[in-house]
Amino acid sequence: MLKNLGKYDDKKILLEDIFGDKYEGICIHNNIDYNEHEYGVSEESIQLSHIIFYKSIIKDIKIVNDFSNKYGKLEEVVVESGLDLIDEVFEGEEDISIYRLLFCIEDNLSVFKDNKQELMKLLEYLIKYNKNNNIIEETKIIINKINEDTNDRKN
Repeated sequence: MLKNLGKYDDKKILLEDIFGDKYEGICIHNNIDYNEHEYGVSEESIQLSHIIFYKSIIKDIKIVNDFSNKYGKLEEVVVESGLDLIDEVFEGEEDISIYRLLFCIEDNLSVFKDNKQELMKLLEYLIKYNKNNNIIEETKIIINKINEDTNDRKN
C-alpha cells in the first residue's frame, strides 16, 4: 500500500499503474482537499503533466535520477490527446517535460496530418516565448520536417 504520496512532489518519478503501464515525469502531488475541491474526488493523487493518477490506480512509484528514454508513455498519451493538451504542456511545464514532448511529436508527426497548421502555430509560439536553446533547436527541427513534408506533397 502506498503511503505519503507527498514525498514525491517535484521529483522525477517512474509510476506504474494497476494496468501495467509505466509513466515517467516530474511529479505534482495533489492532496485530498485539493482533489475534492477541483475534481470532486476524495482521494490523493499524483499528477504528471496534466494527467492525474489517483492513489487507487497507482501500483508503484519510484524516484529516479534520469528518465529511461528520450520520451515515454506519458508523452505518447499527451500527443494522442491532441493539440489542446500539447498547448497546455508547452505553456505550463518544466523544460525537460517540453523537450521530451517535442521528441515524441517529432517521431509521431503522422498523428497531425489533418492539423499540421495548428501544430505549426503552437511550435512557432514555443520558439517565440521559450528561452531554452535545446527546446528552440528541437522545435526548429520539427518545423523543418513539417515544411519538407508539405513541400514533398505539393510536388
